[in-house]
Amino acid sequence: MLISPATDLHLQLKNSTHAIHQDLHHNPLLRRLTQRDCTRAEYQTILRVFFAFYAKSEARLSGLNQVRFVNEAPVLRWLQQDLAVLGETITTPESAKQPQADFSQYLGYLYVKQGSTLGGQVLCRQLQSSIDLTPDKGLRFFNGYGEHTRQYWLEVLRYFEDQQAHVDIPTAVASACDHFRQLQRLLEVNNLPKLKTTKGRQAHPLTTP
Repeated sequence: MLISPATDLHLQLKNSTHAIHQDLHHNPLLRRLTQRDCTRAEYQTILRVFFAFYAKSEARLSGLNQVRFVNEAPVLRWLQQDLAVLGETITTPESAKQPQADFSQYLGYLYVKQGSTLGGQVLCRQLQSSIDLTPDKGLRFFNGYGEHTRQYWLEVLRYFEDQQAHVDIPTAVASACDHFRQLQRLLEVNNLPKLKTTKGRQAHPLTTP
């Protein structure tokens, strides 16, 4: 039986982000993924929201000198693959130079990023029936590591334990909370009535706050 290691860093990340994490579960746009009448157009919009979120977050890590988690989820590639199945080619946008994240901020982001692979498993099973896609074709992002997802999450927790002495925990916690809020804002501004038209639901140009 796999035992999850617990560290002060992990526990503080978990406890401090609990409320905003729960808010995300109730976000109307994300909740569409759990409903049987979810459409591919809505799903495509959500993928584009996640791509915008991760593209901005990853851009802040280009100057990081410390060794990153070795099995970090390639979320941008997964999202590009899923959008390609839906007929959309998307690339990382050119953006204004952003402040670079330090190592503590990176660990806060990593908690959000890797933790999302756990919830994605549940959504993946639901979406297979509602929009007729598969983990290998169109659901790569939400499928994550597939049957190995739990194993990789435990590796993340061990990584947190190994790195704890090198981390400013309040900074890591603030980073995790900030990333959850950024994602929440993107989802909120893109959860618009114009998703619905007389011909059904359609994807719309991504709105950024």
